[in-house]
Amino acid sequence: MAIRYPKDSQFIDKSSLWRSSKLIDPFKWEILRKGEHTALLAVGSMVRESLLAAEELNATVVYARCVKPLDISLLKEISDNHDLIVTVEEGALSGGFGESVAAFLLRQGYKARVLNLGIGEEFVPHGSRRELLEFCKLDSVSIKEAVISFSGRRLLNDTEARTRRT
Repeated sequence: MAIRYPKDSQFIDKSSLWRSSKLIDPFKWEILRKGEHTALLAVGSMVRESLLAAEELNATVVYARCVKPLDISLLKEISDNHDLIVTVEEGALSGGFGESVAAFLLRQGYKARVLNLGIGEEFVPHGSRRELLEFCKLDSVSIKEAVISFSGRRLLNDTEARTRRT
């Protein structure tokens, strides 16, 4: 059980709500950023933090707008093209989105590694949204550090990052 007292507003890019007249399938995930080796599957408010972390990691970011059912077709595509899949959710790890993704990939025989980031079994103190994200290690810096620690990859240096963007 979680009782939340958020003090900050969440990031919502309202301009994107009306950008397209295309209907959005609520059960399909969306690739927001293409990268290499690592894919961050982000739920809800974790999309923004994941996009910020992905810049220096050169990671793919997927907006998992629906956690159940899983978008099996996109999950298979992502798993075929990435060495590491990281789920990022602002919810309990136990029984959460990350466990569902890991269980599916295990059943499919996916051999690469999976890292689930979310809220563990500890009590979360009261604080600002930023403080709570940092406490739970769900801010962009902590996400980036967790991926580097888990994968053993290094960050792109400034020259490499500029070269990849051009």
